[in-house]
Amino acid sequence: MAYHSYIFIFIFLPITALLYYWIKRRNGSASGVALVIASALFYALGDLLYLPVLWTSIGFNYAVGKYIIRRAARQQPHRWVLAVGIIANLALLAVHKFNLLPVSRPPSLTDITALAHAGAIPLGMSFFTLQQITFLVDVSRDTRRQIGFWSYALYVTFFAQLIAGPIVRFARDGLQFSQLAKQPFDRQSIHRGLSLFIFGLAKKCLLADSLGSIVTPLFEQAATGETALSLGQSWLAAWGFLLQLYFDFSAYSDMAIGIGLIFGIALPINFNSPLRAVSATDCFNRWHITLTTFIRDFVFNPIFNWVRRLAVPLKRSKRNLLGWIVATLLSLTAVGVWHGAAPQFVVSGFLIGVVAVTLQLLSLQFKRPHRSNANRSLVRLANRIALLLALTYFGVFFRADGIGNAWSIIQSTWSLNTINLAQFTQSWSDLSGMKSALIILGGSIIALRFPNTNEIFIARSPTSDSPSAGWLMKRLHWRDTPIWALISGMLLMLSVGLIALRNPLPYIYGQF
Repeated sequence: MAYHSYIFIFIFLPITALLYYWIKRRNGSASGVALVIASALFYALGDLLYLPVLWTSIGFNYAVGKYIIRRAARQQPHRWVLAVGIIANLALLAVHKFNLLPVSRPPSLTDITALAHAGAIPLGMSFFTLQQITFLVDVSRDTRRQIGFWSYALYVTFFAQLIAGPIVRFARDGLQFSQLAKQPFDRQSIHRGLSLFIFGLAKKCLLADSLGSIVTPLFEQAATGETALSLGQSWLAAWGFLLQLYFDFSAYSDMAIGIGLIFGIALPINFNSPLRAVSATDCFNRWHITLTTFIRDFVFNPIFNWVRRLAVPLKRSKRNLLGWIVATLLSLTAVGVWHGAAPQFVVSGFLIGVVAVTLQLLSLQFKRPHRSNANRSLVRLANRIALLLALTYFGVFFRADGIGNAWSIIQSTWSLNTINLAQFTQSWSDLSGMKSALIILGGSIIALRFPNTNEIFIARSPTSDSPSAGWLMKRLHWRDTPIWALISGMLLMLSVGLIALRNPLPYIYGQF
């Protein structure tokens, strides 16, 4: 079931919320169990075939976590138990990720499954597997933490973060799932969550899916190989898909956090305007924030510490630099593998690492004291342009049907031989080209210049790093007023109308 489906918007979400608060008012301890049942139903409507796999994984990891706590209480070694738990989780993910155990899926009975899940692996497995690994690690580091089975099941299955995250760290945010019964009724939090959910829905329907309707025919044309994309079409496909991916995941993140607020659960921010980043590191810290944090804590830091301790004839500063380079390359390659086993994911992950290392080294070179402020500003601008260009091309690798197809599209973006004036004139004469250009231009301005929904809805004060902060933020900052309720209602009606007019697209991250 997808957040932007009628059954979720008008049936599942309102009924679940009403029942949750009704049960909570009469028996607070049962409200968490009610949410677990609702989340199981949500998963079953999206991927019934793998519901037993999800619950087997939950039971296994909870048992491993309790065993770690029990051994620690007896002052017995428990690191090997943690290692077994992590290996088992990664093995289960690898079996499905790399198609080592082919399973024939029955055809979808309704559009509910297709909207929620576009991939071949179990729905949400890439996310709930990593989340449960963080649980095992956090429990092993602080064995005094206790959580009941139903609270743990809700921590893993809560439908607001089950499809594509955020990956909730147990040590920081996990214990709130066992304290729901104690939380007071917060009307303003519900209103904020509803407004944020609707804004995410509008972002998905108005921007992400509109961009998808533009770029999908272009990538399909490139995949057939019958007609090469023109120079303009190539850039339209490449930059358009980056914007589609940006707004698609941004919309999902907004809707997930909004749903959490409706139920009094604070999910971590997972997306923070990465296209406004000033460096590669800044970009990674803004895009899929919880995945980046996981990779940093469990991949980057161990590799970095291992390399800098190697007995190599280098100064300490050089060993640290070498460790950072190796850890960056391997970490971003791991991110590529996490997205999929296809060669383009692995290659693009490694190339992202190469670009990140190169840009960071150039940035360090031009930050030396003898460089003028003008040169530093110029390098900063060049760094941002290079980063946006790199992200655009890596998006092509993610979207295209294979490395060869991706490379042909990238070549077309620089080939003057692909200029087709007749095609350009035709597209503008029937207004299709103008419509596409306006949608992409509008999306670009919003992504690069406007305050994001975190700044509008989540921030407690109107402060922002966006270029349009200040007077605009003072007017856009969310307040629990009838005006904001009216705006949310209008956006909801517009989004619902668009869903009725065209087939909504599944979430891109649903396939990972």
